[in-house]
Amino acid sequence: KTIDGILLLIGRERSGEAVDRSLLRSLLSMLSDLQVYKDSFELKFLEETNCLYAAEGQRLMQDREVLILTHPSWPTGICPPALGSKP
Repeated sequence: KTIDGILLLIGRERSGEAVDRSLLRSLLSMLSDLQVYKDSFELKFLEETNCLYAAEGQRLMQDREVLILTHPSWPTGICPPALGSKP
C-alpha cells in the first residue's frame, strides 16, 4: 500500500496537482534506507512512467500535425544522416 500511495502522489504531481514534495522525498528515502527501493518500487515507477509518456506521445501526435522531412539522398524509413557526415 505504501508503494501504491507513493505512485499515487507522483501521479498527482505529474497531473499538476500540488503535493507535499518533502513527504514524497522522505518516503523515497525510507524505501532506499530499507533497501527495497529497487525491488519494490523502481520497476512499478518505471512502468507507470513509460505508460505516461506513451499516452502523452500519442496525444501529442493526434493533436499536432507531424511534418516529415525527406531528402532524395536519404534512404526511406531511417533518420537523416548526422550533421557533418558524408552522404
